[in-house]
Amino acid sequence: MMEPDSRPKKSGWLDKTLEEMSEKAPFAIMRSKYKGHSWDSFKDIVPLALLEHINGNAAYNLTHPMMQAILDELDSEQDSYFNAIPYDYRISQMITEGSTGIKSDFPFPKMKDENGITPILPIQLPDKMDKFKEWWNKWGSEDPVKESGVIANFAATNYLPEHLGDEPIIHGKGSYQPWDPALHEITLVVSDWNEGFSDNLLQNLDQSDHPFSEVVVMHSLNRKSNMHATREEMGVLQKLSGWLFAPSSPTRVPLRHVRRDFPDFMDLCEADVKTEWFMHTNAYHHVSPDVDLMFTHDKIPRPVIPFTPANTSHCTDYDACVEAVRLAKKIYPQLDKVILDTDMVYHTPSRDSFCDAWKEENGELGEALAQAEGGLASYLDHSTPQGPIATGYVAYLLKIGMADNLYEFTNRLHYGSKDPFVHVHIDAERERYGMLMAERRMESPRRRLESSTCAVAGELSLDCGASGIGVFQSCCSDLELICGKDGACVNVGTLHLDDGKTQGHRKTQEGYGVHRKRGLRLSEPGLLIAT
Repeated sequence: MMEPDSRPKKSGWLDKTLEEMSEKAPFAIMRSKYKGHSWDSFKDIVPLALLEHINGNAAYNLTHPMMQAILDELDSEQDSYFNAIPYDYRISQMITEGSTGIKSDFPFPKMKDENGITPILPIQLPDKMDKFKEWWNKWGSEDPVKESGVIANFAATNYLPEHLGDEPIIHGKGSYQPWDPALHEITLVVSDWNEGFSDNLLQNLDQSDHPFSEVVVMHSLNRKSNMHATREEMGVLQKLSGWLFAPSSPTRVPLRHVRRDFPDFMDLCEADVKTEWFMHTNAYHHVSPDVDLMFTHDKIPRPVIPFTPANTSHCTDYDACVEAVRLAKKIYPQLDKVILDTDMVYHTPSRDSFCDAWKEENGELGEALAQAEGGLASYLDHSTPQGPIATGYVAYLLKIGMADNLYEFTNRLHYGSKDPFVHVHIDAERERYGMLMAERRMESPRRRLESSTCAVAGELSLDCGASGIGVFQSCCSDLELICGKDGACVNVGTLHLDDGKTQGHRKTQEGYGVHRKRGLRLSEPGLLIAT
């Protein structure tokens, strides 16, 4: 049986299929397992039955007693919740339970009933493992499930020609072409904080199959972030540091190092990119072994960019995503998609235009945005993006009618995606930002701050929760308050350190201040000293 989005890519495909069936007989099922890359980053948590499922494109031997038993079981389940499971996945569950003894969970535990009511408790289905084990004891020794070498099964996943093997039949919809260096020169911009991680990224770069013709590394002056210093204050820091940067290059790719004189959240806009296109990551990542950028088949190929629908739980359950959409909708109210920063292939001239518009609206360093969000203290304690991001860039392009001219967007929930960067220093990033979860995966569910007492230092309080990107909260319901030594919520101006200095928020002349969690303290008025 073949699904309608399967198609031959070689002549003689039917003869080859019949030959393979003859060679591999007897069998109950000759299947084609999924060969796409959509599960690569979380394959270790995908249910075994899903990894092994046949995806419908298979040869079914109706004369085999095990296949007859499977068909009878499917028929008996028509009026039960089991019938909600796609038949190919359900067949795989039967085979997996029988052959491995691993129970399969019902994939839709919160499915509404015929009256449209969602159950209070997860749906529990009858355990049929003993029946399936009995089947396997009868017929398993005959190797009743064979693997097909004729069908390449990519399902709905986007793919490149280089992902295909010699199979004469391809099951899949999204065929794109690979990056062409003659058409798209691409720079890699890396945000770094002098912790040694960018060196690690660069040392591994030459082992990767990537499209980058140059690397630009954006450095802080020291290991502590100067995330909220003004240009004038950064100039003072540069003079005080006396720090010069002249490293040797650990990669064959042309490399430029840039020392910031702006907050790090402005790297997207301030990176000096010479090529027409660029990508942006940070030093807590490595470049993937295979950066398989995809482009359309147009006369002038457009980059293919995966997105997450903004109205699905994959976004609405996470504060970081909700905040990204909220701010981007100020640019384009009809926005319906979220783009991960590390998935975007930025068009440099369009980036420049977007950043000019962003600064005009939000201030050169985002000071107007911080003020609009209720002041610096409240702003920094939330998961609100502090600077320009990929979702805002796309919102701007949609507003001016250029998004579809530059890109083709594909729903990652339907057509998959392949990460161009691998998150390798997650613990270091958590430590740096005080995060429970790293922002790249946005894994911390939304919770409300309801308590008026402080959390245990360095621990997440379940009573008050954390923001969407996992920033540890003081648990004070008023975000202008922080934890005092006695565990009470106090005004930031009254909290004193052991040396008698006051720790808290202080506005600069530009109305932009320093957050107490960012590794900076205040010394003389107007001077920031990194600690």
